[in-house]
Amino acid sequence: RKAPPPYEWRDARQRSPVTELGEVLAASEDTAMKMKLVDHLERNGTSEALMLLDKCLQDPDPEIQVYALNAAERMLQNRG
Repeated sequence: RKAPPPYEWRDARQRSPVTELGEVLAASEDTAMKMKLVDHLERNGTSEALMLLDKCLQDPDPEIQVYALNAAERMLQNRG
């Protein structure tokens, strides 16, 4: 399955399962949108969301890498 087109990304944040958010993260070059999706994954708090945050550590944008790392650390701290 392909990621939704850019004009649908904002809606995808509200209605898509976590796996689709991962596809949008991989396809997007919009740093602000990626940060919003990382925030959404952090709030989601599931193991699947944590795995996607881990994938964000490979993002070409260093700002996203650090943002995702911080979100993952907060998620792990809140778990236990």
